[in-house]
Amino acid sequence: MDKIKESFFLNRKSREIYSLTLWSRKNIKVLNSQEVEQIILDNSSTVFINYERDNLTMLAESELVSFWESDLKNHIAKSYCSSPQDFEHGYCYIAELWKGKYGKRILVLHYLH
Repeated sequence: MDKIKESFFLNRKSREIYSLTLWSRKNIKVLNSQEVEQIILDNSSTVFINYERDNLTMLAESELVSFWESDLKNHIAKSYCSSPQDFEHGYCYIAELWKGKYGKRILVLHYLH
């Protein structure tokens, strides 16, 4: 039998990340490009989640470095005031660091286009 892929959601009103259980209630800060790179390249105990609408998709550890090199490296915006048109190919990401359960860090990328 195939494994059921776990789904993650962001409740904007309550500012919670959850799947079948609550993962986080604490948004720590917006990160800059250097901080995102450090989290990805250090391969620390960070859970990496890609954000589109309210559904969150966890990326496999094996995909992180190539995703950084191909899609993220030159597309991290400094704030929500940034315009995607200021970036090559008209898209960017806002990177947020969340504190997850058991002290795990969660990187949430908000895709803007």
